[in-house]
Amino acid sequence: MPALPRNPELEAAIRRRAKELWEQRGRVDGHGIEDWVQAEKEVTAQWRKKAARRVAALVVKVNDVTYTAEYDPENAAGYKPGEFSAGDAMQLRFDGDTMFVRRKDGSEFQAHVVKRQKHQGTGG
Repeated sequence: MPALPRNPELEAAIRRRAKELWEQRGRVDGHGIEDWVQAEKEVTAQWRKKAARRVAALVVKVNDVTYTAEYDPENAAGYKPGEFSAGDAMQLRFDGDTMFVRRKDGSEFQAHVVKRQKHQGTGG
């Protein structure tokens, strides 16, 4: 498994976790390396999990605004890309930056709106 690149944020998280382990053992000295190794193992596992999280995008046009929203395919109520085709009518609702998409089977999943592009009328 490739190593995660080191960065100050990761080092600080490991340091915090090692301190927690030290405090949990009653602040007994002499286990610093053991605490650090355990903290590094736990924190890097969490970071790898976050890094491995997949993100997918959905682009929809509502009236004169195109919304680009990201969602986690693992938590999308079974939605798979291609379920909707270009031009399909979709039932959507919005709450702030959250887009709720109603699937054809009636279930709903959430996507986080990351971009809104307003289109100018073309006249006529």
